[in-house]
Amino acid sequence: MLLPRERTLTAEETEITGVVGRVTGSLLPDRTGEIIYTQLGARKSSPARSEDGSVIERGSEVVVLRYERGIAYVREWHDMEP
Repeated sequence: MLLPRERTLTAEETEITGVVGRVTGSLLPDRTGEIIYTQLGARKSSPARSEDGSVIERGSEVVVLRYERGIAYVREWHDMEP
């Protein structure tokens, strides 16, 4: 049941592909870490892995390239081509 000021979010509003976040739990090969990001004014977190299996240290800024089965696959922001 929704209150009068509430509404159902659309898929576009909850999509995290392309979102920039920060690593809170280091991403190690074959291990799942965690990222935090802001979406629609709310701070959120997601399990994450490095897209190419490389190590990404805690505190690194990353971009979500894809989201599959509840895991965000990311790459460091500075590694993205302009």
